[in-house]
Amino acid sequence: MLFSNISQFNRIALLTIVLGIASESSALELTREMFQGRDFKASKGHAQFAVHEFKLDAPMVNALNFGIAKLIKAHETVFSPRKVGRNFNVRFRIFEKFEDYQTYSRLRYKKTVGKSILGYFSPGAREIVTWKQQPHLKWRLVPTLLHESCHAIMDEMYGQLPFWMIEGSADWFGEAPAWLLKSNGLRNDQHMRWIRLDEMRRKGQLP
Repeated sequence: MLFSNISQFNRIALLTIVLGIASESSALELTREMFQGRDFKASKGHAQFAVHEFKLDAPMVNALNFGIAKLIKAHETVFSPRKVGRNFNVRFRIFEKFEDYQTYSRLRYKKTVGKSILGYFSPGAREIVTWKQQPHLKWRLVPTLLHESCHAIMDEMYGQLPFWMIEGSADWFGEAPAWLLKSNGLRNDQHMRWIRLDEMRRKGQLP
């Protein structure tokens, strides 16, 4: 019998801890629609959204569509004559809870994410996955989404590219607008990428 060698008091205490952990874990269930990417909703622009308890408002949708349009124009100007396709869109999957973001990443992509990983772009599923990050400053999410949008644009234009090109172009094109300072998390994430790039430079791994 489980817990047969411990006292009744310790059994109760252990059960309380287990139930407490379970209550804090994610209750997210992955549906067929989520796996197939059929749960995204279109907007008046390039952005499509699948939100999970996250409250997405019209101003944020408009800001993202405006930002994506600017990013596409910048990429097409610099990398002319390459262009994105006529039906190109950027798909955002946004979770309210970090635990759900973590669970989805593990089950869908076998990917382990910590809170320092603010979001990522999946080329295979063509979706950007992220979470709310700061409850009282949800607009801090915008720089993360625009940064990841650069990855989606470059993937559309070039396909698979080396790490230094993907992150370098996203840092160049995807800088936060002047009216919205980067969150500490995004700053730290950028810093760690530059460390990786410098290490690749020192090892002669850059072209």
